[in-house]
Amino acid sequence: MQSLPDYLIDPTAIVPVAESGFSTTISALDRGRLHQILRKVHLRSFPAEWITDYECDKLLDAWGPAVAQTLVKAAVDAQFV
Repeated sequence: MQSLPDYLIDPTAIVPVAESGFSTTISALDRGRLHQILRKVHLRSFPAEWITDYECDKLLDAWGPAVAQTLVKAAVDAQFV
């Protein structure tokens, strides 16, 4: 039997924006950091109303865990986030 996600068991848990994919498996803290990085660096030329959490999660899912881990490590080391 497959276990239920935390947000279905615990009503105080953060509900993921994406429904599946890599971005739903990382911690809320790292996910928030990645969203900040994407908004400040990679998506800065897009209009602010286009850069939603959902769009950030789609980009993270496309890049995968190796790129996301590198982004978080570099940003934390540089005290960017």
